[in-house]
Amino acid sequence: MAVDTLQKELDALTRTRKMKVYRRSWKERNPIKVFNDRLDYASSGRKRKNNRDWHLRNKYGITDIQFQEMLKAQNNLCALCQCNLLEKERKICVDHDHELNVVRALLCSACNNAIGLFCDDVSLLQRAIEYIQFHKQKVTK
Repeated sequence: MAVDTLQKELDALTRTRKMKVYRRSWKERNPIKVFNDRLDYASSGRKRKNNRDWHLRNKYGITDIQFQEMLKAQNNLCALCQCNLLEKERKICVDHDHELNVVRALLCSACNNAIGLFCDDVSLLQRAIEYIQFHKQKVTK
């Protein structure tokens, strides 16, 4: 029985290698077709959507549907500054806890960068608030 299983695995490996060789030689014989296929894929929007789906699933463990539901639940607004996330030039970021790997909310890139620069440290953020309040009081006096 083990010999049959081993032979099946070898046959499958041989088929896989033959297919790779065949695909490589076909691409070499048909460079214009390959170029046009890649161009069609890139310009159709499928590439962008597939890349986003892969990124959401593998980095944050959420699907595109869950992402869209989060966006709708937040009324298309950043969870911190309340700016419209669907405006041009805005990048929507999935905020997550790096230690627990838990998604928290959707933020604009500015808010996401700010939280990242403070390393999710609440005491550091509190000191930053006190610093800004102290210097605003000095200016208004």
